[in-house]
Amino acid sequence: MSAAEKFLEIDLDWYGYDELLKGLDLLPSSVGKSVVKAAERKALKPMASAVKARAAQVGDGSLAKKVKITPRRPGKGGRSTLEGAASMYLVIADPTAHLVEFGTEPHLIERDQKQVLASGKDVFGKVVHHPGADPQPMLRPAWDAGKGRLLRDLALEIAKGLERLGKRLHKQAVSGKLSKRGFKTLMGK
Repeated sequence: MSAAEKFLEIDLDWYGYDELLKGLDLLPSSVGKSVVKAAERKALKPMASAVKARAAQVGDGSLAKKVKITPRRPGKGGRSTLEGAASMYLVIADPTAHLVEFGTEPHLIERDQKQVLASGKDVFGKVVHHPGADPQPMLRPAWDAGKGRLLRDLALEIAKGLERLGKRLHKQAVSGKLSKRGFKTLMGK
């Protein structure tokens, strides 16, 4: 397993999680997913802010603008790895972000005979001995510092989302304007 794979492996095991999943299973999957996705997006915002703050201190700060909360998993064809899962991802949408996060070893950069390595007016040649780069972690420190808050906020936001859903469906039922989908949601179908 590579360093990146180890870094991305996160175990979300917290008190009440199983009970929460059982409650969500009573709802139609599309309703449960929408509640969970909205809760995940809101709960991830403080962590995204922490990542942006660290990314702004790296290089020219341009990575900070590329911090995103997205339902699409980068590098996996845009799909979640879990069939039918409601998942949001906190990513730095830049192909070099992992090199900054984990650093690089010293290495050679070579070009074919028709190309040379250059930066503006400076021409370096066909082979450059890159000295490597120290890691400048952005995601991991944000996770380490914010995982407790993330889990608390996630549970709270899911509970709030379910409460809002219940109030909205109750109001529709009382007024006689409950849709077929709303009825199915109330009946757990």
